[in-house]
Amino acid sequence: MEYRYQSIPHNCGILETARLKPIYGEYLECYGFGEILFEDLNFRAGDREFLAFTEETKKMREEYPGIEIRKIELGREREVVRSAIVETNSSMLLKAVDGGDILGVSITSTQGEPIRFLPPYVVKGIVEELDSGRILISEEIAEPFGKLADFYRISAAFDEGVVTIKL
Repeated sequence: MEYRYQSIPHNCGILETARLKPIYGEYLECYGFGEILFEDLNFRAGDREFLAFTEETKKMREEYPGIEIRKIELGREREVVRSAIVETNSSMLLKAVDGGDILGVSITSTQGEPIRFLPPYVVKGIVEELDSGRILISEEIAEPFGKLADFYRISAAFDEGVVTIKL
């Protein structure tokens, strides 16, 4: 099982729209905030929801340069990192791995998994926990943990929240 962590602005219209139109959850999983290929646009030409999502993501890329690359994916190494974090008793770091509250029961990935959101103030709390020096990281998890930590630091620097999608 893989997990995608995507930075997302706190006032993101996509999250609000997803609450009204759950298909946005699947679009967010499949397309993120990257450029949508002409073939996809052509294939879904009559799909108003998809075209609206496409316009919203285009607007986000213009307003938040680089948003499409502020993401990471963790596969099997996520479980190793999660196990190490469970031992630290840090609920903030556990949120960093598991994600926040679900957006809504009907807002899911294509696999039917709920999409989760951490607001910017929680992301900043995670970074404070990371920088506290209380967490000892073993060499075994140093690389994936560092990748996750760097991602959260960048999201916090841009005052963005994080969407977690179980793929």
